[in-house]
Amino acid sequence: MQLKKPVVWMGSSLEDLRAFPNDVLRVMGVAIIDAQDGEEHPRAKALKGFGGRSVLEIVDDDDGDTIARSIRSGSQA
Repeated sequence: MQLKKPVVWMGSSLEDLRAFPNDVLRVMGVAIIDAQDGEEHPRAKALKGFGGRSVLEIVDDDDGDTIARSIRSGSQA
């Protein structure tokens, strides 16, 4: 069994994540688990300006009104 990569929360990022609506929180949580497993969530895309895929942005829609974004570092251990 492969160990998951650790998550390092910066500043208020964990509290900000917890404030998302439940449906968005589920998507973000699965995307974080995918990243820990060295995989890429279908809603992840490379964030421009960071060189390649070292930083990804996960985007989800909350009832068509709000776009929630979470930025995570790439696959470096």
